[in-house]
Amino acid sequence: VWAWLRLGRVPLELLVIAAATAVAAQIGDLVESLFKRGAGVKDSSHILPGHGGFYDRLDATLFAAPALVACLWLVGFETVLPG
Repeated sequence: VWAWLRLGRVPLELLVIAAATAVAAQIGDLVESLFKRGAGVKDSSHILPGHGGFYDRLDATLFAAPALVACLWLVGFETVLPG
């Protein structure tokens, strides 16, 4: 929505980056859950009800953030989001 409103179009590169980041987030969540199960630790706090705990919200970010930065670096940030 931001790209459409700001640029009047959605660059294909931006869609690819978004898809890659979403996939990395899912993988991150699964990998971190696997590590937690292996260690016998599972955050079940009630800070965020219905979300499996506070740290579960960060699991996806641990993989998604570096994937996003790497994609923007590979494509060239200025190419995707000019000006």
